[in-house]
Amino acid sequence: TARANIQPFLEVHLIDGDPETHWCCRGQTRADVEQAWARIDLPKETVVRSMAIVPREDLQGFPRHLCVRVSRDGCNWDTVYESRNTTPPTDSQPIEFSFGPRPVKQVWIIGRDLPMTNFGLHAFSISGIQVIDIGGENIALHSRAAGVIASSFEPWIACYRESHQWLWAAHYDLGTKW
Repeated sequence: TARANIQPFLEVHLIDGDPETHWCCRGQTRADVEQAWARIDLPKETVVRSMAIVPREDLQGFPRHLCVRVSRDGCNWDTVYESRNTTPPTDSQPIEFSFGPRPVKQVWIIGRDLPMTNFGLHAFSISGIQVIDIGGENIALHSRAAGVIASSFEPWIACYRESHQWLWAAHYDLGTKW
């Protein structure tokens, strides 16, 4: 879990099924420095009907320009959703994008025009990605052998009190005293 992980913003949190953890791309000084993205690789090609993005509980980090693409081979991509004026979520319920049953092996979510987050930088940050098969099951879970890769993650650990507690012994050994 994020509480036991010194890197709380890793992309694996997108497929852990836990809405309390999240991924965050590297923070940027402006909203449009570079796009941020995450790609889910399913263990095998599967017929899926939709995908969903699970927002963070605090609703931060949802990009204004959002694009969702699917592929069967990782080379040829079909855009199933794109909006340059995406409305930020108003609650932490998954936002579903339906595109009809089709065989899919990869799902690629791309964010641009990134919002300001509470750590003072612009970032794309969400709690999870769900890929829904025709039976209504989320198949984008590491427990079901799905994989994930992202453009980056935010290595900044100073925003959590727990991080300081874990690191206090190292700070003390390095000479920091009360």
